[in-house]
Amino acid sequence: MVTVLQILVRNLSASPQYFHVFQKQARFPSLHGAAIRSNCLGCRQIGNYNHGGGEIAFLLDPRVHAGALSSLPVPAPLYGSEAVAPPLSRSIPSLSTASRPLMLAANPPKNLLPLSLDPLAFGPPSHIEGLEEGMFAIAVPRFTPMPGPQLLCGVGVMASDGSMLLSSAVTPAPNRILTCHAEPVYYVRLGYQPGGGALTYDISHAAECDFRAGATTFTVTYNSDGTFSSEGM
Repeated sequence: MVTVLQILVRNLSASPQYFHVFQKQARFPSLHGAAIRSNCLGCRQIGNYNHGGGEIAFLLDPRVHAGALSSLPVPAPLYGSEAVAPPLSRSIPSLSTASRPLMLAANPPKNLLPLSLDPLAFGPPSHIEGLEEGMFAIAVPRFTPMPGPQLLCGVGVMASDGSMLLSSAVTPAPNRILTCHAEPVYYVRLGYQPGGGALTYDISHAAECDFRAGATTFTVTYNSDGTFSSEGM
């Protein structure tokens, strides 16, 4: 049974405030020095806790997911000897996403996932030697890199509606093994950020929720003096 991790946010300031949550940035050892994209995992507004009793509950899946997002062009189907694309396929931008939980606690850990691009999907996990504990790998297939990040791979997080969000991601190299290490550490900061959107990774003036010690719930309080406090249980 999967235990849901929970972050409860309470606002003790005089006015309503927006709060957003994001995960500790993952490490990608096989792409040392690569630009890492961090995304907002959720954002809500809440009023004063003492006056109305309202609080925000951010619910998180504790399982480690591999995630991928692609805007690569989709090959047109073949009719006879020619590829024929529907008329609107060149004018409507689209994204495809894939996510799959890993079995890192298995013996041996199932820590390698093959990725296919047409269609975008992860294959069954298997074991690869040489990875440190908690790390996983994605076998990235061949593809032709184009200007701009049209393929992103990294840590997937399941949203409350069942869709997949990328917590931390990089543009992978084609036909390579991408390694990634993610930790169940999350941060709450003040301010509006669109859920699923890219943000500037900044943990200053943020409340830390470190679930590595076994806590399943953190209560984060935004105090009237503009500071944060957090308590895990």
